[in-house]
Amino acid sequence: MNARKTLVALALAAVAVMAGMQSCQRAPSSTFGLITVPCDGSSREFTYSGTGPGTTVIVRVLSYCTDDTIAYEDSRGVFHVLAGRRPDGEFGPISPLEGYAYAVTIPNGKRLRLTCSPGGEPQDSCRFELIDATQSPSSPHTMVDEHSVGCGNWRSAGFFNYSAIPLHVQIHWYDVCKNKGPHNRQIPQAPNVQLHVIAEIPANLPRGRATLSGSEAEWSGLVDHNTELQVQCPGTIPGCRFSVSFTRQ
Repeated sequence: MNARKTLVALALAAVAVMAGMQSCQRAPSSTFGLITVPCDGSSREFTYSGTGPGTTVIVRVLSYCTDDTIAYEDSRGVFHVLAGRRPDGEFGPISPLEGYAYAVTIPNGKRLRLTCSPGGEPQDSCRFELIDATQSPSSPHTMVDEHSVGCGNWRSAGFFNYSAIPLHVQIHWYDVCKNKGPHNRQIPQAPNVQLHVIAEIPANLPRGRATLSGSEAEWSGLVDHNTELQVQCPGTIPGCRFSVSFTRQ
């Protein structure tokens, strides 16, 4: 009799353990931090519950596959892929670029979806870092690693703000373009900053000039919602290298 009771107790305990394991499997993954998605058409979704207009997330692309997408669910439950000006010049859904960062606001109780399309070897994966942009960080949080661009023309700084709110960012130039001065002396030139509106009819919003210190420079300010951060490095002698960070306002 005691043996039968013992077997029943063990069976009930096993059922409880299995139920607990299944509950853990259903529990949502961490909504911030490093995320990996296989390059096989897989998607990962993250549900956010916040206050006000929702939770603003910065998606930092560490590596990518082919034609990956970042999408968000609106208040009606419809998913929207981030859109912009594509390489072919048309306006439509974009593939996130490695080394770039994209901010998006997820309405309360709705989802962010990251999809990685097939590309490369079967074991390849795309990797992202999800940054909480609802709370200002205590110290600058890198969004765009050291990035080099050519001198002269306006170039993307690698940060796109699709979110519902302006975000405060900082650009630090490790080196800037230069012009030749008297006696062939190289004279550093201060970079310029502007915002490029993400829309079918684009517009540029000037944001001023960086503060120059030797061959380095600094700029900080707000990046409005629905805009791309761009830089222009005057000069003819190459050396425009910078990073972009999310900072406290």
